[in-house]
Amino acid sequence: MKNVMVLFLLLFFATGAGLADTIYLKNGREVQGTFDGFAKDEFTLINSEGNLLRFRANLVERVVIDRDARWRGEESRRLQRGRWERFDEINVGPGGGWVQSPVRVYSGQRLQMEASGTVILEGRTTANPEGLSGKRVRNSPMPNQNAGALIARIGSSSGSPLLFIGRSSEIVADRDGILYFAVNYPKTGDSRGAFAVNVSLERGTGDSTDDWRGLSLGGQKTITINGDQPWTDTAIDLEPNMIVEVSAEGQISFGSSLYAGPDGNRSFDREAYPVRKVGAGAVIAKIRYPDGSESYPYFIGARNQMNSRRNEYGRLFIGINDDNFGDNTGSYRITIRNVSTDRGTGNGGGLPGRALPRGEKVITVYANQPWTDTGVDIEPNRAIEIAAEGQITYSESGSAGPNGGLGLGINNYPIRNAGVGAVIAKVRYRDGSESSLFFIGAGHQLSTGRNEYGRLFIGINDDNFGDNRGSYRVTIRWQ
Repeated sequence: MKNVMVLFLLLFFATGAGLADTIYLKNGREVQGTFDGFAKDEFTLINSEGNLLRFRANLVERVVIDRDARWRGEESRRLQRGRWERFDEINVGPGGGWVQSPVRVYSGQRLQMEASGTVILEGRTTANPEGLSGKRVRNSPMPNQNAGALIARIGSSSGSPLLFIGRSSEIVADRDGILYFAVNYPKTGDSRGAFAVNVSLERGTGDSTDDWRGLSLGGQKTITINGDQPWTDTAIDLEPNMIVEVSAEGQISFGSSLYAGPDGNRSFDREAYPVRKVGAGAVIAKIRYPDGSESYPYFIGARNQMNSRRNEYGRLFIGINDDNFGDNTGSYRITIRNVSTDRGTGNGGGLPGRALPRGEKVITVYANQPWTDTGVDIEPNRAIEIAAEGQITYSESGSAGPNGGLGLGINNYPIRNAGVGAVIAKVRYRDGSESSLFFIGAGHQLSTGRNEYGRLFIGINDDNFGDNRGSYRVTIRWQ
């Protein structure tokens, strides 16, 4: 009831010709935007850039609402939600050292942080998030900043730069990592209280060429990845049911005088490589999820496709398949293109829901790659038809079609009784286990079981991919 009365007393409807709501602060400042609401003793306002601003009620003189504001309404709220992700309030006290937040940031992302509340230092001195003006304490994490102030850092490493936050701050992350907060004061047993910290993380503006959501179907982005860097952040946020085509060109050197192209130098393969059997220096990729976990690395090579699953969100990283980057030179030029399609499915290539019982997807399976992720998620009680066409070479003088060539029965082949180079398949289940392998050849039909969920992979029946060339065109249909 108290909050309702405060809101009633402070809101006045404008009679003039203004084009925005206005919050008048007691310090004389005026802030215009779209009034968003009042909760937890705070007024919220969305400004013209789509940013959500918060104002404590005790700092507000009055709020003027303009009913005729042209840009007022749901569209501005939609813009704000799409651009910024807001996190639950984080409590940061003076006695607990560094407090880990649920916020993971990536280099180049923008953060807005606002703090309120007070802490009591050594049982007698009260400080707000700005700290004690002019007072310094030698043993504080930031001895040259106000004692008792709110501070932060990105990552748990002791080498991470410390950041003064105070009541309000906006920063651009200089690294990847979890966001931590602390009170700028040595640990003492009789300090108490906590600051309430609100964090908003920029997810993309929707109109930038650096933001994936800003690219329409067929849009693309080109980046350079250096051979001496394990992983490069593409700044592309993948969303569910996306299909991205990644192509690479260029050359890097590794070791003293060894070279590799995007497909990798297959004369070198080590246990420590992120992806085995594709060669040193190959172009690979992975997805980093919002909770900090990562997908297994994918082989990209000179050209390949990646498909996000139905509920998959994450940041795309491109990397180099190597375990020692100190002597690497050169770079690859990477082009990433949005080729998402709703052909027959309406959901970007995964298996359909019950409302869309039929679908089709066409992929390219390269002969120099043991397994290709189809992007098709297997669901129970589905009939799946797979057809393949094309020709590959598996040695200097040997070639094969989808049914395979000579070399039947070699022990190291995935399927011993199928010919070299034949098209084969498997299902990777949710728990990480895999089905037995099955022969596809030029065409094959299969049915999924009653409780069978997983991802379909298409492979090449071979034990040495270093001299393979060419590809198959594989069509997957389901109902």
